[in-house]
Amino acid sequence: MNGSKSYDPNGSIVSYNWSQLSGPSVVIENSESIIAKFIVPEINRTSNFVFQLKVTDNEGESSTDYVNVKIEIKGGYTPYDIQFSRERGSGDDCYPSEFEGQNVEVTGIVTAVRPDKDYPNFFFQDPDKRKWAGIFIYINEGYNSPDVGDMITLKGDIAEYYGMTEMKNISSTTILSSDNAIEPVQLEAKLVSGSCSEWAEPYEGMLVRLINLVVSKTSDKDGRWIASDITGSELLIIIYLLVIGLNLN
Repeated sequence: MNGSKSYDPNGSIVSYNWSQLSGPSVVIENSESIIAKFIVPEINRTSNFVFQLKVTDNEGESSTDYVNVKIEIKGGYTPYDIQFSRERGSGDDCYPSEFEGQNVEVTGIVTAVRPDKDYPNFFFQDPDKRKWAGIFIYINEGYNSPDVGDMITLKGDIAEYYGMTEMKNISSTTILSSDNAIEPVQLEAKLVSGSCSEWAEPYEGMLVRLINLVVSKTSDKDGRWIASDITGSELLIIIYLLVIGLNLN
């Protein structure tokens, strides 16, 4: 960071002081010199570092200016990195991704593909995590979707849609391997029934196996139906997402 263009038309600058205003904390080297520097810490997402330079002249008057340093990291992510969140959010939010609005590369294994030749939206998942591991992929018309079991790297935008984290505007798809398997997480309906909750949200977008379900309402014109367990917890089931098979036991 360089403050050499600082000047005083009526006197001389006698001191420089650099300080950090925001971003991951760093140690500023030579913070009282014209030129200062810092070492970028280990970060796993695009980060902005904002610094202030305060200069003081020989009459004690001071002025400030600011430097913004943006470090972009767009690759090396998994769905877990994108999904994990501690904040509930507000309005329609439901634990929104901290990566919302960013264009990133994410790697995971495809767990379900919608059987629609025009809009084959799909889900993919981090094979090493049991929570916060899945994400929905919204694609544009004409996209050539991967197959269930493909490990892929996608490049696209992270967005929130009525409380659901999704990846869209996919600009590249790289298939790394095929025929990979992910074991479903076994859950009871009460864990994921109802609206946004801290116990249900970690399973958003994930491949799960729900046990002890009974069909309580038959399919409607859109292929949706309701199932419930012995506690009365109900789930809306969308048929096209059942890619492994249907077995209510």
